[in-house]
Amino acid sequence: MSNDFPTAQALRRSGCGLLGASGGARGLTRGLRASHHEEYAASVRRAFAPLGLFVAVACQSPTSGPSARAVRPSSEVPAPDPCSVEVGDPTTSPPREPAVRLELPEESGEYRLDRCAPPVSYGELGSESLERACERVLGPGCRADERARLRRVVRFQYLSLAAAPDQVDGILSRFEDAQSAYAHFTRVVLGESDPALQLATPLDAGNLVQRGDSLFAWRGRALLWLRQADEGATAAQREQQALAGLPRLARAVLAELGDPDELPPAVQQLPQLGRIPLGVRLRLDEAFGVPGLGPSAQGYYQDGKKRWRVAAIVRPDAESAKDVMSTLEHQAEARRIKNAPLEALELSERRSPSEAPLSWVIGRRAEVVYGVGDEQTAVPELAYASERRNESLGLQEKLSKLLGAHAQ
Repeated sequence: MSNDFPTAQALRRSGCGLLGASGGARGLTRGLRASHHEEYAASVRRAFAPLGLFVAVACQSPTSGPSARAVRPSSEVPAPDPCSVEVGDPTTSPPREPAVRLELPEESGEYRLDRCAPPVSYGELGSESLERACERVLGPGCRADERARLRRVVRFQYLSLAAAPDQVDGILSRFEDAQSAYAHFTRVVLGESDPALQLATPLDAGNLVQRGDSLFAWRGRALLWLRQADEGATAAQREQQALAGLPRLARAVLAELGDPDELPPAVQQLPQLGRIPLGVRLRLDEAFGVPGLGPSAQGYYQDGKKRWRVAAIVRPDAESAKDVMSTLEHQAEARRIKNAPLEALELSERRSPSEAPLSWVIGRRAEVVYGVGDEQTAVPELAYASERRNESLGLQEKLSKLLGAHAQ
C-alpha cells in the first residue's frame, strides 16, 4: 500500500495577494508527482481546486462594464477585502467554524492561515460529510482498514508572512483513537516498502517524518500532512523551505490539539536496540498472517547483514494472551518447539503465491505475545538462496532474540 496524503496544487496570488492575475485557472491544476508514497494522488488532484473558485470570486478585480462603471453612492462604505484584512480583526476576518478555531492556530511563527481560502472541515463538527472528504481530499478507499475509524478531516492553507510566494497546503485527520491514527501514520510513511530504503528524515523520535517538500506527523488521535507549495520554486528549493519551516508549523498545529503523544502499547513493547529508523508498523487486527488477534506492532531490525523482525501483541491480561497463543498453536502451519528455553512455537506465515513464507518463533510473557521472524528481503529464494540464507536468522538465533525481547 502507499500513502494517503497527496500533494495538492498551489493557488497563485492575485491583486488581493493570493491569486496571480496571470495564469488564472491554469495555476489551480498543477499535476501531481506520482510516487509510491501518494496513494490517493490521482483522486486528490481536486482537493484544493474548489478553493480556486472562492478565491477568484472573492479576490478578482472588477471587470469592465456598466455595473463596474456605476458610481457608488457616497454613503455606501465598500466591504473590506477578506484577503487583505489584518490578522485578528474580528469585524473583517471571515468566520471560522468553532472546531477549526480550536484546531488550527491563526498564526505560527512566520505563517498565518490563508483568509482567502479558509479551512474546510468534514465529518464530526464539520460543514461537510466524510464521504465528501473521500471524494475531494483523501481519495477512494479513504475509510477502509484502519481508516474506517476516521472521524474528521480538515483541509487548510497557510501563507508565509516573510516570503510572498510561500504557501503550505495541509490536511489534518482525526481518528477514533490513537491506535487507529498511529496505524495509519505507519502506513502513510512506509507503504509496503522496506524501511531500510526509505528516503526520509525522522524527527521528534519518529513522530514527524520529513520527505522531500512534505511532512507527515502523528500525535494522539491526529495525523497531519503538510506540503510546501511554492509553484515558482524548484523541487530543491521547496525541500529547503520545507526543512526550515514545516517542522515548526507541524509542532504548533499538533500542540493546539492537546493530544498526548504516548505511543500505543504494542509499539512500546518493541525493542529499541538494532531497530531501523522509521522501522515500525502497527496493524489493527492481524499478526503473523492470522486475522482477529487485535492490534500488533512490528519492528524491523538489522545487525550487519542480518535482518529480522520483532512482533508484539499486548492483551489486557495474561489469560487473554494465552488465548492468542492457543489460536496460533491451532494454525495448520504451527508446531511446538521441543527443548526450547521457554514455551514457544514456530509458525510459517503464508503470503502471496509469489512470495516465500516467513518463519516466526513466538512466545508469551504475561500479557505480551512476542514473535521473532524473517525479514522478507532476507528470506531464502532460489536465485540467491545461499547469500540470503546468510542474511536471515536461524532457529537458535530467533530463540535468543525472543528471550531478549521477553527480558527487556
